[in-house]
Order: sequence, then structure tokens, then C-alpha cells
Amino acid sequence: MIWTWLEEAFVGLPGCDDDIFKGLWLKRRLKFGNQDPDLIDEYSARLVCAALRHCTRLFIILPDSQTSRPSLLFATALIRSWYDSLIQQSDENGFHRQKILYFGSVVGVRGQLSQVRIEGNAWELNLSEVFQQQDIGRRQQRVGKSKKTKKVSESRPITLPEVITIYSPVDPVAAVEQHSPQWIAIDCSDAESLRWLKPLLQYSLEKQIPILAWGQNPLSECVSEFAECGQVFTWSSQPTLVMAPSSQSECKLQFYLYPDRTTQIQPIVLEGASANKLAISLREASHLLASTFEVASGRFAKDAIRVHWKYLRALESLSVPLEFYEAEALHFWGLKSLGQLSHECKHFREACNQSVVNLAARLEKVHASLETATEHIRNSGSPLWQVLCDLVVNEPPAREARLVIFSSRARKQLFLLALLAKHNRTEEDLHAVRTWVFSLDELKELRCQYRASANPEEPTIVLTIDPTLRCHPIFVGLPSPLLTPKLLPVLLQEEVDFLLYGHQVPALVRQSKDWVRRLNSNLSDTVALLSQLSVLEMPEDIPSLPPIINLAELSGLDAGNITRPRSLGIKPLWQPDDPVSEIARLLESEQTLVEDELGTEGQFQEDSEADMASEQESWCEGAIEVNFEAGWRVCFAPDDQINVIVTSEAGQQVDKRYVRSLRVGERVVVIPEQRRQSLYDLIVSRVHGHPTIELHLALIRRWQQDLELAYRQWRLHGVRNMDELLRQMQQRGSRLTHPMTLRGWLSGNILCPEDVEDLHRVADILDMDFVRTHYRRIYKAAKRLRGLHRVLARRLNRWLEEQASGSATSHDDDVIDAELGITFSDFRSSLLVLRVQNVTPITGLFLRSSLGRLERTNPE
Repeated sequence: MIWTWLEEAFVGLPGCDDDIFKGLWLKRRLKFGNQDPDLIDEYSARLVCAALRHCTRLFIILPDSQTSRPSLLFATALIRSWYDSLIQQSDENGFHRQKILYFGSVVGVRGQLSQVRIEGNAWELNLSEVFQQQDIGRRQQRVGKSKKTKKVSESRPITLPEVITIYSPVDPVAAVEQHSPQWIAIDCSDAESLRWLKPLLQYSLEKQIPILAWGQNPLSECVSEFAECGQVFTWSSQPTLVMAPSSQSECKLQFYLYPDRTTQIQPIVLEGASANKLAISLREASHLLASTFEVASGRFAKDAIRVHWKYLRALESLSVPLEFYEAEALHFWGLKSLGQLSHECKHFREACNQSVVNLAARLEKVHASLETATEHIRNSGSPLWQVLCDLVVNEPPAREARLVIFSSRARKQLFLLALLAKHNRTEEDLHAVRTWVFSLDELKELRCQYRASANPEEPTIVLTIDPTLRCHPIFVGLPSPLLTPKLLPVLLQEEVDFLLYGHQVPALVRQSKDWVRRLNSNLSDTVALLSQLSVLEMPEDIPSLPPIINLAELSGLDAGNITRPRSLGIKPLWQPDDPVSEIARLLESEQTLVEDELGTEGQFQEDSEADMASEQESWCEGAIEVNFEAGWRVCFAPDDQINVIVTSEAGQQVDKRYVRSLRVGERVVVIPEQRRQSLYDLIVSRVHGHPTIELHLALIRRWQQDLELAYRQWRLHGVRNMDELLRQMQQRGSRLTHPMTLRGWLSGNILCPEDVEDLHRVADILDMDFVRTHYRRIYKAAKRLRGLHRVLARRLNRWLEEQASGSATSHDDDVIDAELGITFSDFRSSLLVLRVQNVTPITGLFLRSSLGRLERTNPE
């Protein structure tokens, strides 16, 4: 029996048969706070011990997002490494403390490890000791909750390895060369991808450095990258829309690895005369765009094609009335009205007429099909809007929660606004019929809502779903392949519907095959891994397991006369397209990702009023190429901003300036992975996974979303605008003097008002119940983020001053936030200080989304 063999293999793994492991796991002395580990934690601990003994590279995909799992896994690895090293050096004079490099994308490991403790009869060890050299700045303040550690014996105290934390490094190879670690830990968390992971893996493979990695998302690109140079072990993912039980020790290994659960993917094709006619135009435009690659070469030609792809995707995903979309899209960062998209397409085609005539002719045909589709929607309405309006007002089957899923927050908010304007239905009205509307990002954050709701002193940010209900997601449109890592909460449910046009079905079939490949672990690979680690002979007969995703027969839904979906009795079959079409999809998916990035850039900003002008065009006439020392280069839009180092009376400081003002010889602080060179964005990208900060961000996001909806509703009654809102604010005692500040709140460029009472005033005027109740919490959340920004800015200036004077950076690990466990070094690894060698204006037409990416042409 294969499952009996797997149990024996786990028991026989090396590194699990001595007193140190038995004490930690069999006697249950290793604890995480007040929580006892479960069987998955024990099995994972056995895997990491065996991997360290074999000095190999292992990635463990954890089944859920419980913070205890990676902490217990990492703690076990540290203790195992310490104990093995202690035995190896027992005959040597002195003890050499090991160095372990911990790479991650989100801070929090210090605080998590401080909750891990080892209980003994007469002593207790706290694992935060491993960061002793990293956590104490000026010997004044310790990060995290510290306890006095007791020695096992006076003659030989416990000296755990020293852990050096590095977050999103610019150059991970340099960090490994500098510290020469015994092994490397990589926390991928639920990251969709990590730019720095691949070079780190390649270098560690070359130098034969052991790696222990873990994450919670089997759909992440990190998994496939790691599989190229290491081994991957996958625990079966558990549904993340309900609370996971605290202990599942009664479950068997078979359930943990391959549960008896299948996700039914149901393609629902929009039918009817109107939908069919629209699909014909969209299909024709899609095929014509695919064929343009035959004559496309160079950056400009690809940018011209991308613009037309974006126009096509906007039409395919249009889920509100066209006239409403045209009026409101400009209020959402990253969304363009169809008129703007058509104008931008025309602009690129006119430029093509001067340089790429063949491409221009084909794009003219594409544009004709797109304009035909637009005119059809203008005359007959959007089929997606018509279907969604019927779905969200009718109750789903008993004991079922309907989740309407949009690809981005902007599209979700636009739909809710249209529902309010056209049918006077609010989001709360939908909850009454067990219907919730989410974006993909909000589904990932739902675990935060459950944690918040479990604490009666904290507000519920989003109305949580009754965990006794069966969740039934309905995805609006076809997700881009690059959105796959965000689909995990959707694909773990029993049934998922996709609302599609007929020509999108082959693409859904192709993507579903990819989802099966990523989610369905190969039992033979699991057996081979355990056989290699345990040195047990592989069994002869390894059964094949059925896929956990099943693609159902097509269902049709008449968008003109909406009833229940009817089965078409057709099993969707995927036939591979010609190579041109396959290549085209690379660009197609990239464009969707660009929109998704833009849709989140406008949140949690804190800029001056002069910097609030958003990008009105997706293109710019000309760019500025900046070449830096050490082979770094980047092309910016002329109105982009960058952090320039200036000398003032206070010393070296960072001043945000326009790129066009750069001069040769100036030094700048560059954040390589950010188009928008913002310290706020850097902070949020590092701390968003911390439970406390998750709540802060959720509060601010809820305030911004409620303001957006309430202001649009308020404008529908009488002559109301920003000037009128300012006047009413002043009547209630506000000291605001200009409506530009209000626009900053509405756009998200300002986190929230500087005066806490202004939050209460605007909530009263616009009748925002949630903000009225929790305005003080919202204010404190924004104040916390602003405080992090100011402390980081001050510490950055001090670091620049030390660099300028040539003094040693002895305070590199000063604490920025003790509760979060953040030191300056957590951010410094993501920054580059570069000197400008030359600045060159470049003429031509450029897509903004293709600019702002730092590249290294000739690394030293």
C-alpha cells in the first residue's frame, strides 16, 4: 500500500532519530505561543531535517497561511543545524557560530520566531536569540518580545546560528558571497513571483549551498523556478475562504497529500443574438492582432500592438454600461475610457504609417473590428453587465455564498458604482442575498478579515462570509495567465464559474491544463523524493491520481433573456493555435498585468498636492535614458520622479525631483523593482503580510473605497462637486482651504486627513457609516504608516551621511519599528545608490508601462 510506504519513509528520514528531535516533536516541547503543532508541522520538520543532512535544496509548499507553520519549520532547521554543528566541532578548540542567510519578501520572521519556544523541565529557550546581532541597535532597543533565555548548562550555553535577514535584495549573489552561509533559508510566502530568486538559486547550485525554502502558493512562479534546480514537496492546499481548524491531528497522511476534493470549472458562455454578434467582432480582432506579429519587430512595433490588445481586453471585460464606463473610468488609476484607448491606438497607427507601413495596415483592420464591437455595445448594451445585474440580485441556492470575482479592485469598484447608479443597490444590499463582490487581491486578504473578526476589540473591515456556507465563485471574464498565482482561493472551491464569450473558451481550456499541472502533485515525484531522503527503495506500483480540477461541459446563458444556464452538452476541447497566436498570448497576458499593476499603484500614497496629477495618457512623446555607474541603466518618462541625494545644512538628504532635471555626477537612490520610486510603496511591499499592518491597510482601503462610492452617490443629488464638499466641511469647522486636498483623499494620493475630525466630518456629509464609526482607527492606521515612512526617511538620510563621510555604517541595524521587527537593513538591501553618468533624451513614442525598469547591461 503506497500510503503505508509513505508513512514508513517519513519515520525513517535521517535527522529524526536522535534525542534532540524526539524532545522537540515526539515529546511536544516545541511550541508556537499557546498553539500546539499538528501532524503537518511534524512531517515538515522531518523533511527539513533530512534535507539538511543531505545538504540538498528543498522547497516545501505549505497547505495554508498559518504563521506558525513557517516559524516552526525554520526553528527546527536552526536547532537541527546547531546540534549537528555542535557534534561535528566537539573535538575542536572553540565553537564557530554558524551563519544562516534568510531571504524573504515580507518582514515578520523576527516577531514570529519570538513566539517559538522550547519548554523544558527547568529551562525555556526563546528563538529570538538568533537575531541578537541583528536586532539590537545601539544596545538600546530589542526587536520583538524578548525573554531571558536560560542556559542548558553553565559550561556550554546554547549558541544558535546567527541569522542575517535580507529582503528583496538587488543583488542576492553579492550577499551570499559576503556572508558565506552554511545554508540559506528562503521564505516565498504567498508571493506571485520573486525577481531575485532565480539568480540566487543558480548561484547556490553552482556553489553547492543547501537551501530550505517554503511558501503557501503552489501556483506561484517561484515553485517552477525552484523545481529547475531543487526538489519540491507539496502539501495539499486547504480552502482559504474559511477558518482552518487549529488542529487536524485526526487526519491521515493521505488527506494531507491528496484530499478527496475536486474543483469543477464551469465555462458559462454568453449567448443570444447580441452576445454572438459581439463575439464575432472580438474574435476577428483577436485573430488579426495575433497575425500582426508576422511584421512586428522592435520596441515601438510591440508597443503599438500592446495598445490595441489593451483596447480589445477592455471591450472583453466591460461589465458596466458603456456610457457609465466612459464617464467614470478616468477616476480609477490604471483604467482608460474606450474613447481614450481608441485615441491612443490611432496615435500609434499614425506613427506606424511613417516607419512600419505593413504593421499600420494590419492595425487599421484590427481597429475597424474593435470600433464595430464598441458601436455594437453602445447600441445593444454590454452582455456581461446584463448577466451580472440578474445574478447579483437573485439569491443563490440554499447554504451557498455567491462570490462575484473581478480581476482588479478598479473593475470591482466600477461595477458597484454602476449598480448603485443604475439600480440603487449597495454592496450591503447584495450581502442580504448572500452575494459578495471581491477582487482577486481582496480574496487573498480575506484571512485578515477573519482574524480581525475573531477579536471583538477590532472592527470587521469586510463583512466576513459565514464559514458554514459553501462558497461558489463566479469569475467575470477570462483571467490573464499572469494572474494565475492569484487564483488559488478561487480554484480551491468545489465549483467555479467563468463568464465568457465564445471565442475565449479555448484559452480557458489551455489555462485549466496549466492549473492542473501546478496544483496536482505527481505522486511518483513525491515517492522519489522521500526515497532519496530516507534511502528506502521505491515501491514498484505507484498509482496515478485523478486531477483535482475537472473541466465541465459548456453551459450557455442567454444575455438577452436571462434564465438559468443551460447545458450545451459539449466538452470543450483545446486545439493548439498556430505559433503566431501562441506568441501573441505572451503580449496579451503582459498587458493585463500592466493594468493590474496600475490599478494598485494609486493606493496608500502620500505625495504633495503638486504631485497628484495622474497619468492621463498611457504613452509619452519621448523618454529620458539615464545611465549609471556599474552598468545600470533605465528609461524614464519625462515627468517621472526619482529620489536625488542633495546636500543641505542638515547633511545628506533625499529630495524627490523630476527625472528631466537630473545632471551628470548627481547621486540618486533607486528602488529597482518599482516603476514609481516611492518609499511608501517600498514600506507597504515589506510589511503588508504582518497581521497588524494587514489590519491597518484594510482600514485605509475600506475608507478609500467607501469615500469613492459615497462621493459618487452624493454627486447624483443636486449640484454637488468638490467645491461644495469643501464648503460643507468648512461649515462644520474644517480648516481646509482648497478642494485639491479633497481630490487627494479621493484619488488615494493622501492616505487620510491630517485632522482626525475631518474624517468624521466627511463621513457625516457623505453618510459613510463605517468611517463614522471607526474614523479614529482609520486615523491611527494612517498615522502608523506615516510614522514608518518618516523614520525610514530619517534613517536613510543618516545612512547617506555616513556614506558621504566614509564612516562605518555601525547603525545599519537600528530599529525602525520594534513591534514589526523592522530594521533599516531590511530596506537597505532593496536600495541602490548610483551616480549618474549621462542623461540622454530619446525621441519617439513610448508606452509608459514599458518604462521605469532598471536594467544592468554589463554587470561587473
